[in-house]
Amino acid sequence: MKKLSITLSIIGVLLVILLQAIDFINIQLLQHYQLPRLLFLLIFTIFVVSIIVAFKKMFVPLIIMVVGTGVVILVSTVFEVELNYYLLQDERQEMISQLVAGEIKKEDLSNSGFANYHTPQKYMLANRNGSIDAHMYSEEKYFIFFQTAKPGFMDFVGLTEGFVYSASGEFPTNQEMPTFSEYRQISNHWYFVSSDKKRFENSCYVICGKPQLSYD
Repeated sequence: MKKLSITLSIIGVLLVILLQAIDFINIQLLQHYQLPRLLFLLIFTIFVVSIIVAFKKMFVPLIIMVVGTGVVILVSTVFEVELNYYLLQDERQEMISQLVAGEIKKEDLSNSGFANYHTPQKYMLANRNGSIDAHMYSEEKYFIFFQTAKPGFMDFVGLTEGFVYSASGEFPTNQEMPTFSEYRQISNHWYFVSSDKKRFENSCYVICGKPQLSYD
């Protein structure tokens, strides 16, 4: 009974990892809309079993579940920006190439310079918005914002957060991309931005530089 309970607890922690991975790994099987509910139900069931076993003075399964789940959630929360940046970067690079090549079409064809572009369905993890906010000036000068924050439940304002790509390497001015007044540089072409002041200052510990102000 003890070995079975410990095995179930380990499986429970692995399921928590899988549940967190859904947000960062673009595998079709993981994107089924019912999968998170199923995983949550399984994790909850295993957690209840570990509590029941604890009443029989077998505490190891419960400790594994609590500590393992806590560590997984803590790591995925603290390093959320870094995980998103690295794990979905290939998809964003593909979208950039397709935008430059004209393979991704504008939503508003009458707007010659600035428009929202349709986000292809397979890239919805890399840009969590139906539209890509792209400001295409020329082949050498364009700015693209990729939304990474999930749409808030019953939140009509929502959180605007993600990465800005600059072909020239310079962060866009307020006239060129009037969305963000502050940014944190990641590399020569990539920047992290967020409409939430607290998240902006307390996220992206590893790869981002210090907050800087954009200019007019």
